[in-house]
Amino acid sequence: MTAGGNWYAGRLARRMGARVSVDVLAMEGSSGWELVRYPRKLFPKNGQVELLSASANSFRSGEWLVFQIMASPRPNAQPSRISAHRILSRFADLQTLGTVEAARFLFTREGWDGAINPGHWTVRFSEDCILTLQLARSPDGRLRCVDRSLSEVDCYTFEAGNLLGEPAAENPQQLYDLHSERPLVTYNWSPGADYVAHVVRALAGADDPRLPELITWLELHRDEVSGRISAIGTDHKLAFEALRSGELAARLTADREVMSAYLDAVRIDPAIAAAVEQAVRAEAVRSREVVRTEIAAELAAEQSARRAEQDAKSLAREATLELELQAQITDRERELSEALERRIAERDRTAIAASKAEWEAAVAEVEAFRASVSDMKRERDALAEEVEALKSEAERQRELVRVAEGRLTELERDLASTVQRSVTRAVATLPVIMSSSARPIDRAELGEQIARCVLLTGVGKQLMMRFAAYLLSGEVPILDGPQVEDFSLIAEALLAAGRLVSFDADATIIAPEDIWSRPGSRLDTQVAQAAVLASTGYTCLVKLHEIDRSAARCWYPAICALARRGLLPRRLLMFATLSDPASEEAAALPANACRLTVDSAVAEGAALVAPGLLGSGTNATALHLDPGDRPTDLSSAMATLPALADLGIGLDIATSLRLARAVVETEGLAPPNSGRALETARNFCRDTRRDEVGGTAG
Repeated sequence: MTAGGNWYAGRLARRMGARVSVDVLAMEGSSGWELVRYPRKLFPKNGQVELLSASANSFRSGEWLVFQIMASPRPNAQPSRISAHRILSRFADLQTLGTVEAARFLFTREGWDGAINPGHWTVRFSEDCILTLQLARSPDGRLRCVDRSLSEVDCYTFEAGNLLGEPAAENPQQLYDLHSERPLVTYNWSPGADYVAHVVRALAGADDPRLPELITWLELHRDEVSGRISAIGTDHKLAFEALRSGELAARLTADREVMSAYLDAVRIDPAIAAAVEQAVRAEAVRSREVVRTEIAAELAAEQSARRAEQDAKSLAREATLELELQAQITDRERELSEALERRIAERDRTAIAASKAEWEAAVAEVEAFRASVSDMKRERDALAEEVEALKSEAERQRELVRVAEGRLTELERDLASTVQRSVTRAVATLPVIMSSSARPIDRAELGEQIARCVLLTGVGKQLMMRFAAYLLSGEVPILDGPQVEDFSLIAEALLAAGRLVSFDADATIIAPEDIWSRPGSRLDTQVAQAAVLASTGYTCLVKLHEIDRSAARCWYPAICALARRGLLPRRLLMFATLSDPASEEAAALPANACRLTVDSAVAEGAALVAPGLLGSGTNATALHLDPGDRPTDLSSAMATLPALADLGIGLDIATSLRLARAVVETEGLAPPNSGRALETARNFCRDTRRDEVGGTAG
């Protein structure tokens, strides 16, 4: 049973045995194929469905499939299994071939260099005919037919309406949908020797009167084609036809002679006749085994078919029961609705009668109220006299209030002064911690120190270089992975000489202001104090710890905007970490955020030498980076932008400026002409997911 009867189109992602995962990309609508904008909502968790098929070995990653989804038998479960399906093969228009023989020569002998993707192809070899082929890449780089598919090559009528463009592609490859059409004819393209054996098996025997006629015809065809070759020069297609005809004729002649000699020997030699009889008996035994095996296979296939039929009947029965249950629920809802309407009508009648009685009682009360009004007027006159007395008292009290307000204002002024002095004493400033061996370095020396750092692997050094460039360019990169803590300590020694400020982003952090002052007390946070230190000439490395535990989607973009525009001190280098990269809050962060995965970055055995290199001793690594002024001329980065365009990576203006700042900072870190600028540009596009979105800013 399919889910809704909709037809979907998807691309094969990966294959594991008989299971194939398919990315859902398009759905057939009234106006043709339409892209599925949010496949992960339609098919959680990753927007994929699964195909279970015995023919999965013939599928290749990247090929297209048209399919329907089987409804899950479990209640409230999302459908994720493919039922009916068919291949959308790639299409090539080769009308210039003209004939099926020319197509056979191209795809079995010469090879086709018009494409690089193997798999299922539909080839148009004439104006109104197409062939379905399975192609594989040969060692010479050309595509040729898979050997096992040569015995059955189907030919269909070409229909232009079956052509469609590849969905969700910048340069779409044309695809061809065969639907359920039947082939016009099936060709046998087997190699010469196999084809000869096929012809011989098709004949009745050595004395078949058709055999000499067939041999003569093949020899004449070989001689005619050979004469045409010598007349017009070398033609590979004609030469192949001549060789094939000659090979057929020679094989049939040899088989006929051997069969005739064998029959003569059998008729003359009794020993051979006895051996033949023994062989016949042995063949009968083997035939019985083969027949038994075939019958067992047929029984297994029949059992499998019956099991599938039973499953289909069970699913149909479940669907019928579901419809019947839905009908019963609808009838019950209608009955309950009618009963509710009757009860509401009865209640309305009762309410009207009660309202009438209440109205009569209210009239009586009004009469009594009128009688009491006279009494109240007399009381009003008495109260008016009391009001005059109260007004005089109120005026006296207001004068007292004005005096009290003046005194209160003086007290508030004194209290504010006292609170300000208390807050000033309460706000603790970060101590300026400086290793005894700390020394200032510029950006160029920082790049050299990173290249010589023994605590980092080759991957770690490249990652540290990118990390430093991103920090200096105004990015607030997000780190995740198993080695984030060790990587942070090494970065602290290389950049800030021991000044790593860790700020825990808990659930109280919901706005950008909460990063600088604590909610409630409004006391300065460590980040605000680090900013003060950075503005006085101290480079501080700030770690926003596990931001996904807070409302990071609200404040993280604002912090990034301040840093990128240069509104924060240049020596204040900020980065963030995640407690769970798969959490909902982590997924809600901006798609264009700069992310780095720290894995295989710390050298094996680094923990053994870290106490000596990351401590405060004389041999410790304690470098105080002097980044200099923020670069304002970004024109040197323009040389790398065309290379990204050649790779198909699109950029908007905001992302281009971010990338240019990262490239300029890399030029200050890396040696001249090292090629690191282009490498940083490519890595920046990867770290901000630019190579996935294909040209639009996240």
